Amino acid sequence: MIEFIPIKHGGGVIVDSKPQQKFEKPDNCILECVQNAIDAAIEKNGKREKTILKFHFTQIKKSDCKFFDKNFENHLNQRKYGRRHDFEDSISCLIMEDFSTTGITGDPDKSDDQTETGKVNNFYFMNHSFGENQKLDDAKSGGSEGEGVQAFNLNSDISTFFYYTVDSTNNNRPAFFGISYLGTRHIDQVSYLPHAFFGKKVKNEKFKEDYYNGYPVTDKEEISNLVKLFKLKRKPNESGTSIIIPYYVKNGLDNKELLTSKIIEIYRVPILKGQLEVCVGKTVINKDTIKNLNKDGTNPRTEGKFNQQQKDLLDTYYAFLGETEKIKDDSTKFIEITNNGERKIEKSSFSNFDDLLKRYHQNELISIKINFNI
Repeated sequence: MIEFIPIKHGGGVIVDSKPQQKFEKPDNCILECVQNAIDAAIEKNGKREKTILKFHFTQIKKSDCKFFDKNFENHLNQRKYGRRHDFEDSISCLIMEDFSTTGITGDPDKSDDQTETGKVNNFYFMNHSFGENQKLDDAKSGGSEGEGVQAFNLNSDISTFFYYTVDSTNNNRPAFFGISYLGTRHIDQVSYLPHAFFGKKVKNEKFKEDYYNGYPVTDKEEISNLVKLFKLKRKPNESGTSIIIPYYVKNGLDNKELLTSKIIEIYRVPILKGQLEVCVGKTVINKDTIKNLNKDGTNPRTEGKFNQQQKDLLDTYYAFLGETEKIKDDSTKFIEITNNGERKIEKSSFSNFDDLLKRYHQNELISIKINFNI
């Protein structure tokens, strides 16, 4: 049975990643979810399948959540970060689900960055690696700091989120887990680590006393009941990941039109290319709807409506993106820039500046290839 599991400090120095305001903006958790889904897109025959994301909102009852027990409330009231101390029985939840993705892969029962077979254990990075700088070598493993996931914690009034994932690489095995960022704290003269969990409790054999670790629930019947509780849309064998944020922060996350506009602003290129489709409530953002949704929606920079001049610019921009899709990957059509670390690109940096100028004045679409080292 899923239960709240605070982790006792076992000695040594406590490391608290202290995300604080770094990922606190309401849209950060949305963008983190979108980027994670893009990174986890399923590939078939060398081609990435279209990633589909669904954002929706639901209400559940605290009285149906036995895991929100008195022990959790005690730890919640002692946390360094957060807002809510009094539970309401009606819990507003933001649900973010991706489809046609791999899901979280690896071994959910192993607290190590590798599985027994030496493969990357992404459950470890999701559940236990916060601010450890361990993901730089693999872009698909996520960001460089391992802190982005805490955007989900910071946009919950109880500093808590849950996930339900189906691993496509392991016979669509399901897993369900919850993570709370409560900060370091002392309760009844016992020191606790910054993160606590909701899952299955397993005795930590390194200690003689009653020290426990938390691991994802993998029992299909229990997970089925949790899926029904949170009203998730994912079916048992649909790979991907669902993120659940209870008592979500409503200063922006509940504005569906603004959310739609921010998603379009940052991810318009993969959406227009048909690589990404996002549903916010009943609004579907795809390559066929994006242009009109953008023009008729909210300007995410001003949170007002676009004026006619801005709409005309958007028309021009989408026409430009449409033209770029027609370009074939032909190296003979590229104009190269030789970059040797100069701060400023000079005329002499171009392989054929005169040709560039001529084609520019003929209103051609020009592909420029910039060679540089990171």
